[in-house]
Amino acid sequence: MLEKICIVCGNKFVKPYCESLKNWINRHKYCSKNCSNKSKIGKNPWNKDKKTGLIPKTAIKKGQYLSIKTQFKKGLIPWNKGKKDVMPIPWNKDKRFNQITKEKHWNWQGGITKLERQIRVLPKMDKWKINILKRDKFICQECGRYRKVGDRIILHAHHIKFFNTIIKDNNIKTSLEAINCDELWNINNGITLCTYCHKYIHKSINKLNQI
Repeated sequence: MLEKICIVCGNKFVKPYCESLKNWINRHKYCSKNCSNKSKIGKNPWNKDKKTGLIPKTAIKKGQYLSIKTQFKKGLIPWNKGKKDVMPIPWNKDKRFNQITKEKHWNWQGGITKLERQIRVLPKMDKWKINILKRDKFICQECGRYRKVGDRIILHAHHIKFFNTIIKDNNIKTSLEAINCDELWNINNGITLCTYCHKYIHKSINKLNQI
């Protein structure tokens, strides 16, 4: 586990699991955004009193015309002045778009989305999350980060065996069946992760499924 000392506050901080070594060595100097903001106090921005808008040589200047045909002529009346319905009517006007929904969609899984939301809102789910966070002492089990002053990370309780796979394997169709399912509320199937590590795990598994 790689560690550094913050330039501003002097506290130690750990390398995030999903950060590259190049960024960790070259860019990561502060333990939090608060410390990085404090380091900028009293310093002038690099672009102060500088004209940063680069104008290319080929840019057309004000009053310059490339062609006599295309330049604006005084007294010229636009061709569409006072005319209505000049623009062509779009092909999809007053046409209803037929959405590919439910059984027609390639990723249709029998309508488990609504059931999934019902289960996640259950008070038993909140208890399951709290028990996992307490067991892991509110520390991310991948990168070792925890909530402290200047580093207010968000922790998640992650299902090691995925939530959707448990619903499919146990053929859960109602919230009552979900409450009675022991595998869904097994604490050994849960792990505490921070936001970055949680996203990284899901992304890596999605990539493996695509191969």
